[in-house]
Amino acid sequence: MSQTAARSLGAGAAVVVLAVLPLAIGSAKSTEPTAQTGSLTVNISGHAGPYVIEVSGPAPPPTRPATLRDTTGEHTAAVVPSSGHCAPDSRRAAFDQQQTPWCLALGEAPAGHELTGSIANGSGAKLTMTVRRRVAFLPGPFAALVLGLVAGLSVAVLPRLLRRLVRWVVLTRMIRRADQDTSAATRIQGLKNWAEIQRKSGLGREALIAAVSRVTTSGPEHAKAARARLSAALAEISSIPDDHPLKAAARAIAGSTVNKIDDFYAGGEARATHPADQWTAAVVRLGQYRKELDSQERRIDALPPSGRQEARRAWDKALVRFGSLKDPDALVTMEPALDQLRDAVDDAVVGGTTRGSAAPPPAYVPAVRGRLEAVTGLRLRGGELTAWIWIARILTAAAVLIALGYAFVTIKSSGYDAKPLFAAGGDYLTLFSAALASGVSATIVALLGNWRPVSSEDEEK
Repeated sequence: MSQTAARSLGAGAAVVVLAVLPLAIGSAKSTEPTAQTGSLTVNISGHAGPYVIEVSGPAPPPTRPATLRDTTGEHTAAVVPSSGHCAPDSRRAAFDQQQTPWCLALGEAPAGHELTGSIANGSGAKLTMTVRRRVAFLPGPFAALVLGLVAGLSVAVLPRLLRRLVRWVVLTRMIRRADQDTSAATRIQGLKNWAEIQRKSGLGREALIAAVSRVTTSGPEHAKAARARLSAALAEISSIPDDHPLKAAARAIAGSTVNKIDDFYAGGEARATHPADQWTAAVVRLGQYRKELDSQERRIDALPPSGRQEARRAWDKALVRFGSLKDPDALVTMEPALDQLRDAVDDAVVGGTTRGSAAPPPAYVPAVRGRLEAVTGLRLRGGELTAWIWIARILTAAAVLIALGYAFVTIKSSGYDAKPLFAAGGDYLTLFSAALASGVSATIVALLGNWRPVSSEDEEK
């Protein structure tokens, strides 16, 4: 072979090699396996300890731990592979058509944060994990939901409670002001104890407030006017000595500035008149008694001396009785003495003749006057209407329970289950607000149930 032929053969071989070599390299690359990737999102509710996940992936299982982080890098959680027995809390599939179990133990993830990271096996397969943890439904979110419903239901009773509170504040203030008033003319002694006794005896709140308001507002003024009238009546009986028991007592009452609750109320009933007015009537009557004694004395003096002895003795007895009168209740004891005096004087005037010598008529029992009083009371019963009221109550309660149950499930689904990162205070507030609105709606259902008649006691409440 010549030198020229050898050169030609070498050049051809080189061309063949250059043509075949890229094909061989490409074929070698095409036989290398491609790394597989998968992704997994894990939502955890209230699990504080390690959370074990079994993931079906390519062989071999990973052996190196990984770290998951949030976007700020402040909160982290470790993912540790386990080669021993796997007791998973959850089984997941993150790779297509792979059956090798990866046992991954997730460390404690902070509630309310989303953590992301990757873990790979020895063959390059990589799993991207996203973990989101929220607080457990019990007890926090459950308590917020229930409290919201209860707070909504309290709308039915809260106005009544507030009204009672305001009423008691008003009542207490009126009593304290009247009890601690620095002016004796406007202070009312015993008001506090009287109000407490009336409250314990069952007097309604509104009635008690009205009574205290009346006595504190106009009681001292009425007492002052009544004492002024008594003073005027005392001025009209100047002929009676000042040391007369009844007149002396009336003068003390007229000059008093002390107001007592007993002056305005006898137990739980309002007095028809002030005690000073009762004494005024007694003073007027005392003056009338004095005038009659004086007129009878003039008649006696006009009699002949021989016929006035019985009349004079009757007059002396009436005068003694007159001088012993001490209070308005004693005035009735004066009437018999005056009757005897009138009879004695009349007998003396007509010459000593006695009246009523004829036989008296047979005695008889007078019929009772006044309003008819039934011995047996009319006891009416509710009958069928009462049964229907109870049915309406049960139906209303059932409607309220259904509304509350539906509200509970709906609010939990939208306010808790739909939030994988439920943990912040705003989440609790949103849950409470939704429950509160639903509770108010259930309360409206209860209030619209027309099954309870309104009584006078309810009006006072």
